[in-house]
Amino acid sequence: MEERQKRTEVTQDRVVQELASIAFARATDYVEIRSNGTNSVVVIKPTTELSEEQVRAIAGIKEGANGIEIKMNDKEKALELLGRHLGMWNDKINVEGQVEAKNPFADLTTEELKKLVGDG
Repeated sequence: MEERQKRTEVTQDRVVQELASIAFARATDYVEIRSNGTNSVVVIKPTTELSEEQVRAIAGIKEGANGIEIKMNDKEKALELLGRHLGMWNDKINVEGQVEAKNPFADLTTEELKKLVGDG
């Protein structure tokens, strides 16, 4: 496992950082709303102004009929995975207790057991 981490440079820290980039991305990191009093315009920030961390949170950019769309990676899923990594969510139910089981045949001899199963 360590050899693969060194070879691919994929470490737990790097994965956590990637998830954090997605989980903590904000819409205002990518757009700015400008208002002149009566009208508001959404202005997309140039990608050259975004940090590496901000760029990693973007799933895709495309130009459609209504303008440019920025699709973000799933923030909720990233938060869930980070929470799991940090042990914040407890999905396991811990059941504790004692069970006493008494063998009803424990006091029988081998001969008596054979008679019970029809082998004697």
